[in-house]
Amino acid sequence: MENNGDEVCYSTVNIKSRKSPPRETEEEPTIYSEVKQKKAAPAETGQEKEETAALCGSRLMLLCLGILSVLLVVSITVIVYCEFHLSRINRMFRVSFVSALSSRLMDPECGPCQKDWILFQEKCYFFYNPHPWLTWSKSREFCQDKHADLIVIDDLEEQEFVSSQAKYYYDIYHGYWMGLQQTNNNWIWVDGRRDTIGFWIKETFYTSGPKALLIPERKLTESWAKTENGFANKFICEREAQERSELSNSRLFLGCLWISSILVAGSIIYMNVDMSEQQESFKDLTTGKKQLIDERKMVKLSREREELIREREELIRKREEVTRKREEVTRKREEVTRKREKLSQKREELNQERKELDQKREELNRERKKLTQKREELNQEREQLTQKKEEVTREAEELKWVLGYFQKFDIFPINDYCPAKKCGPCLHDWIFFQKKCYLFYDKPAPWKTWEQSRRFCQDRQADLVVISDLEEQLGYWLGLQQTNNTWTWVDGRVDTLGFWMKEKLRTPGPKARLMPGRNPSESWNKADNFFQNKFICEHEASLSGVTHSGSTTGESKYFTPE
Repeated sequence: MENNGDEVCYSTVNIKSRKSPPRETEEEPTIYSEVKQKKAAPAETGQEKEETAALCGSRLMLLCLGILSVLLVVSITVIVYCEFHLSRINRMFRVSFVSALSSRLMDPECGPCQKDWILFQEKCYFFYNPHPWLTWSKSREFCQDKHADLIVIDDLEEQEFVSSQAKYYYDIYHGYWMGLQQTNNNWIWVDGRRDTIGFWIKETFYTSGPKALLIPERKLTESWAKTENGFANKFICEREAQERSELSNSRLFLGCLWISSILVAGSIIYMNVDMSEQQESFKDLTTGKKQLIDERKMVKLSREREELIREREELIRKREEVTRKREEVTRKREEVTRKREKLSQKREELNQERKELDQKREELNRERKKLTQKREELNQEREQLTQKKEEVTREAEELKWVLGYFQKFDIFPINDYCPAKKCGPCLHDWIFFQKKCYLFYDKPAPWKTWEQSRRFCQDRQADLVVISDLEEQLGYWLGLQQTNNTWTWVDGRVDTLGFWMKEKLRTPGPKARLMPGRNPSESWNKADNFFQNKFICEHEASLSGVTHSGSTTGESKYFTPE
């Protein structure tokens, strides 16, 4: 080479294989490293140049050996780590896959959550409700034993889901433990994050503590309570869904594979070999899965067979029951047929009896008509006898009254009442009106006082007139006087008519007189006894008058003095 150019040094490095010994026929791999040096100083001699070139070659060789050694150590470390980690992941995957597959093949369908766990937003939730309840610490240990932890609520949507699944207890002091506790005056979730939601209840409970409790059936944003760890309550466990865990393992596997492929090309061969082993393991797992599926199908078929056998036995039992019921129905039908025949026979007998009763009824109707006719005849005879009885009774009453009327006289004046052999109801100059006889004393003066007028009437078996109604009122002294502030008729009855005059003629007195020519209902006047007036006598009609009055006959005369 020329002096003005760069010097080039070549060094040879032998690398032995880790897995197999070197073969004699193969040449050792040679690595050439080209190192460019700076321009040499013009003052150096040829010997110095040779020494400098040898020194540079030694240093370069040592540097390359160091770099290759580091790369080799790193590659070996990565390969060993990946082999160990992948083997452990493979074993864990086999165990978890077989256990999960075995535990879920008997379920109706395989899902991301275990039995009694609820899936929501790629997470599984377990609501612990049965007794005995646990404290906050015991609840968390229970969840951790199931590869989970107490629930961590991230947003309002998750809060709404949890509240909808929680069951309310009989009071507001019991609920569900959450993975939230107070640490250094801060509320921290069990995953280390600080709470930023704060759905706390506004009212104060009877106690407050460092643990958080969710109270069901309250407002979503006001349903958390602070309480002590020692209280026993229900709780909620939370874990990631199964698909997410398997995805994490796959990502870790791909990450390791990517790192191994970048660090050294030799690890690719190892990974291919390991992947072939895993493929064989996967084939084994696939075969085991098929066997488990076949077993599951066999179990399912066995269950279906048992169910079909039970259904067959149930159908046989029902068929026997139907046969028994059919025989019973046949027996009852025969019994009903016999009863129907008996009823038909009884119906014929009843029809015969009904015909006989109809004949008897017709005979009775004929007899009833005869009796009715006789009863009508007897009723007519009874009415005739009743009329005769009434006539006899009336005649007896008239005779009784006549006898009483005769007994009023010591000597009955037959000539006065019966002139020309014919008896009248009243004496001569007396007027008959409504079963009574009236004498109007209207002779010229001097007239008589009230007492003299009454004595005059009493001498003639009469008395001053007693007016019973408006038709009887005509004139003169009346048989009405005031006794103890009460106007009383001479027959003892209290006056109820009161036909008094409205105006006053003179000084009123205790006797009553009738003023002619006035309104009959306003014609009585109160006067003293010493005044002399005309008067009217009145007595009961005699025998002939009673006879005529009893038949409501007789002449009524009205007389009005001038």
